[in-house]
Amino acid sequence: MSDTSRVVPPPGEIKDTARLLLELADDPQDVRTVAGGNEFVVPAGLADAYHRKVSAPKGRAATSKRGDS
Repeated sequence: MSDTSRVVPPPGEIKDTARLLLELADDPQDVRTVAGGNEFVVPAGLADAYHRKVSAPKGRAATSKRGDS
């Protein structure tokens, strides 16, 4: 049994998902398309890394707190 997972990109984000998966992959051959190129089959660890990356809270804009000295 292989240890793979299917990644289904949000609508309109196939290219961005592919880029991110390829960026995170140890080997580009780990990223395979299925379902007519609309989904990806990747190693489970890569799918976990992808989901952590896309689920991470977005950074807030930095604000400075100035005190009157």
